[in-house]
Amino acid sequence: MEASQLSVDAHVDKHGGVYCHLNGGTTFEQSIFIKALQEIVDPIEGPRYLITREHSPVREKKRIDYHAVPEVIGKNRDNAMYFEQQWANRVGQTRLLFTRSIAGRRLLLQARLKSLSAQFADPAEQVSKWL
Repeated sequence: MEASQLSVDAHVDKHGGVYCHLNGGTTFEQSIFIKALQEIVDPIEGPRYLITREHSPVREKKRIDYHAVPEVIGKNRDNAMYFEQQWANRVGQTRLLFTRSIAGRRLLLQARLKSLSAQFADPAEQVSKWL
């Protein structure tokens, strides 16, 4: 299916739960989307690339959070760089980090410990809903 025929719907419920799904696409494409989304928000395991997100909570120093670049995107450097550009446009200041080097491995260990997702008790939950 062409990308122009796809769209993403997301909403937050009254309890702060975020729901997101892909409109259009095949069941296979929808499952790739959900897997990629889970890789971004779940605790970091061993991605090829990491991406940073900087934010400053009220009255606190700037915090850097880390997210995995989904495997399907991170297989190719150009795709990972495009993901970084899109992230910067939509989320804010960012940096793409390659984890397959000595310095990158150190950053990966740091990211595993310091990422916001690592502080959550439960990883993201995937729910399939047939309409």
